[in-house]
Amino acid sequence: MGPDRVPYYGVFLRLFLEAAAGDRRFAGHRADDLMALQRQWFEPGRPFYVEEPAGPHLADVLGWARDAGGVPVLAHPGRLLLGAPDPGAELRTLRDAGLAGLEVRTTWHDTAQVEALAALCAEHRLAATAGSDFHGTDVKPWATAPGRLPSGGPDADDLLARLLAS
Repeated sequence: MGPDRVPYYGVFLRLFLEAAAGDRRFAGHRADDLMALQRQWFEPGRPFYVEEPAGPHLADVLGWARDAGGVPVLAHPGRLLLGAPDPGAELRTLRDAGLAGLEVRTTWHDTAQVEALAALCAEHRLAATAGSDFHGTDVKPWATAPGRLPSGGPDADDLLARLLAS
């Protein structure tokens, strides 16, 4: 933890549960089932729920990334794009704002989502990337570092060249 890095939410829940060990309201919760704690206390309508603060529009963020020399790729876009009434229109808007690719293969997507996102990338000339969605080994013990999958995935040099060309 530090001013430049925020731990995975599960770390916060574990620390919360440790600090509340003497409080009978949390007596039934266990460190190996943090989702139950989250559902009961931290979701909308629950005592500790806090609404997320408003953030910048995604198109603005894409512009900032491009201005800084970055090549923006949208991480685990399944819910955002595939849940939109017109995924193609949404993607055209993002592409026109500077989006270079989509994280197609990730532990957040099932096979049908991977296929749909890969087709959208091909249709809109975007790079299809893969990632481990690394939040530390507490979340994904098999992902040893950011962007490191145990095996498979696109050739890193080829993908990097395509991203930098976009």
